[in-house]
Amino acid sequence: MGRATRGDHHDVALMTPSEDIAPTRLLRLLLVGWKWIILGAFVGAGLGWGMTFIRTPRYEASAVLSIGFDYARVNEMDDPVTNYVVLRVRDLLLSDETMQRAVDTLGETPGLAQIPSDPVGLRSQIRLAEEDSRWELVSWASTPEAAAAIANSWAESALVSLAQAMLHAIRAADLEAAVYRAGCKLTEDPAAPGQVIWLCTLSDGSVDPDTLPVALLEETTLSRGLLPAMSFSLLQRAEPPAAPVVWGRGTLILAGTLLGMWVSILALLVRRDPVGGQLPSSPAAQSEASDGE
Repeated sequence: MGRATRGDHHDVALMTPSEDIAPTRLLRLLLVGWKWIILGAFVGAGLGWGMTFIRTPRYEASAVLSIGFDYARVNEMDDPVTNYVVLRVRDLLLSDETMQRAVDTLGETPGLAQIPSDPVGLRSQIRLAEEDSRWELVSWASTPEAAAAIANSWAESALVSLAQAMLHAIRAADLEAAVYRAGCKLTEDPAAPGQVIWLCTLSDGSVDPDTLPVALLEETTLSRGLLPAMSFSLLQRAEPPAAPVVWGRGTLILAGTLLGMWVSILALLVRRDPVGGQLPSSPAAQSEASDGE
């Protein structure tokens, strides 16, 4: 192990990356250089904090919808049924049809820059969160106006999709009642033995019984899993935010702090003792030094 001197000061031990570091030597190094480690942590934290202002600003806005069950018309349902309907509502709000309608509305809005041009781009700038009957439609963009416009366009498109699906759900309920009144049942097809068909009879002739099962299936599909006893409304429109969202500041500061400490410790390992005192070396290094003398 080499030694270096500076004037009349004590000998200073130099450490190389290839040298074995005993635990006591490392502990001594940390105790002696703690000021440099803390300084590195503060410098790294400052750099991480400064990075939050360099990143592109992100503005968030949110519109709020109320979507729930009208318990004045329906009894309280089991959790599996409720969860199923909630999933169907989420699928509808994020469907290609809803996204495309919102994109078309944004394209007709003047004065907006950097807005999504297709459903895939729109999905990359939105987030959907629900709590009970409160559904929050969150969007973000590089300008406050664009963020609010995206959220409002999405909310308006979602209301249209909900209204259309609800209309089909009501029709499906009416057809289901008609099927029940007609006494529809599956029976063997006389023209094709081994095959079954729906057989419906309705004495008053108010509807064509042969079309009931097919129409019911179509309306049920178009209802997108919604129930007739549901209600929805717009609770809050999105407003342009006053300030950007500072996201990731804590993570950047923590990362900068750890990086600063690591760089300080690494610098102490490859350089001499900052206070000029000789650090205790490993037993192997001491033995080699004795043999050399």
